[in-house]
Amino acid sequence: MKSSATTVRTRRYFQQFGCTGLLWLVWLFPFVASGDTIKLKSGQTITGTWIGATNREVRIAVGDRVQTISINDIDTVTFGDSTAVSSTGSNPETAVPAKPAISDKQAKFCEVIAAYRADLMRVVNEPNAIVRAGLPKPEPFVYDRRLLDLLGTSGEFDSWKGAVNFHVAGQWVVLQFTPDCKPPQAIEFSTANTLQAGVSTQTLIPLNSPIARTLSHMKESDSVLASGHLFYVGIKVAYRGAPDNPNPSVAAPRYLAQFTTLARIEK
Repeated sequence: MKSSATTVRTRRYFQQFGCTGLLWLVWLFPFVASGDTIKLKSGQTITGTWIGATNREVRIAVGDRVQTISINDIDTVTFGDSTAVSSTGSNPETAVPAKPAISDKQAKFCEVIAAYRADLMRVVNEPNAIVRAGLPKPEPFVYDRRLLDLLGTSGEFDSWKGAVNFHVAGQWVVLQFTPDCKPPQAIEFSTANTLQAGVSTQTLIPLNSPIARTLSHMKESDSVLASGHLFYVGIKVAYRGAPDNPNPSVAAPRYLAQFTTLARIEK
């Protein structure tokens, strides 16, 4: 809960800068995992986990689904820290709440993969053989280090948008998640394909788990928001691949992943 002094400062900030300062206002406060509330102009309230926003709409996860709400329909947004921000009289182009460090990490992850491929193709496509021989080929290790700097040893990804494919193997769901990239980069986060000893067992999704129940209401290639983590391999300064692809890198970005939450994006 915020202190009374913080609440007073919040009100003074809002009075001084008005609704156009809404975007910066929400960056001043920490966010919690749940309990964010959107009150609509109709009087209806929606409580869940704040996901993010564009200039026209916001997204909030309610249970295992993500609801998309037009900015024009919103009266107030109250985050889990009880800080309320009103949209009344605001300009939707400027007054957009934005939860920090969600899509930003995903975009940067995609950029690192794209940068490696672009640098490699620059060498491969050089038409002059003499010039091509003198060009240094990009080292995957350098780009893998950038990914590690981005996600850290926890390898955590939080509410990344992408598509899922899945199938059942015995009592387990085998899941592949492809993060959205512009342009697409064919990155894959996946669970283990079979029950094996070691870290792979941590990634398995039982048929009676919450994630499996969410997937039971979906079809392949549905858009989702996924959270979880990759597995850090300290000796290689990289992340682990699935058993059938033990050496992932920016050259072959297929990583072993454990998924903690999955929510379908409602269209």
